[in-house]
Amino acid sequence: MSIDSFQKSLVDMTTAFAIRFEQFENNLQNIKNTAAASNNNSNVNDVAGDFYAFRSFVIASLSTLRRQVELLSRSRRKMLLVHGIPEHSKEDTSAAVVKNLTEHLKTPKLDVTSISRLHRVGKI
Repeated sequence: MSIDSFQKSLVDMTTAFAIRFEQFENNLQNIKNTAAASNNNSNVNDVAGDFYAFRSFVIASLSTLRRQVELLSRSRRKMLLVHGIPEHSKEDTSAAVVKNLTEHLKTPKLDVTSISRLHRVGKI
C-alpha cells in the first residue's frame, strides 16, 4: 500500500467516522429527550459519557495516524535508490556510492557530506 493510498483511506475513515458519530449523536439526543420525558436519565447519561470518551479516542487516534503518515512522507521525499554497487568488507559505503556516482554520472559537486543518510539494503 502506497503512502498516497494510505492517506486517502485515512481521509475516508475520518469522513466515515464523522458521519457515524453525527448519526449516533443525533440518535443519542433523541433518546435523551425521550428519557427526560420518562425521568430515566441515568443510563442514558452513562452511555453518552462512554460515547464522548470513545469519540475523543478515535479522533485522537486518527490525528496521530495522520501525523505519522506526514512524517513518513516527509522523510521519504528525497530518497534515491542506487543498485549495482559491489559490497566490500570494511568499506566506507558513503565513499563507495559517491565514487560510483561521480564516475558514472559526472557529478562534480557530490561529496560524502551531500548524503544525510545511507543504507545498504542487501541482496534482493
